[in-house]
Amino acid sequence: MNRLPEVKKFIFEDIPKYNNAVFKSKPGAPPKLHFLDKDGDIVETIDLETLTRAECNEELVEHGFTLKEAGDKKESDERQNVEL
Repeated sequence: MNRLPEVKKFIFEDIPKYNNAVFKSKPGAPPKLHFLDKDGDIVETIDLETLTRAECNEELVEHGFTLKEAGDKKESDERQNVEL
């Protein structure tokens, strides 16, 4: 992950700021966004290795994710996952 500093910052600094976005580490696997449906099935996967931090954030916004409001810690039953 150290060879991808932009993606690393996105994962550890930006993902926690989004509603319904969850980071899951998968050692040795390339960083990918997995978008899940309400049943938890993967419906789309995006490889993050070639994206900038801004482009990673744009992907979440384009897929309907919103930033948490200050002090908002609740999570919805429908979660989206990001795996490494």
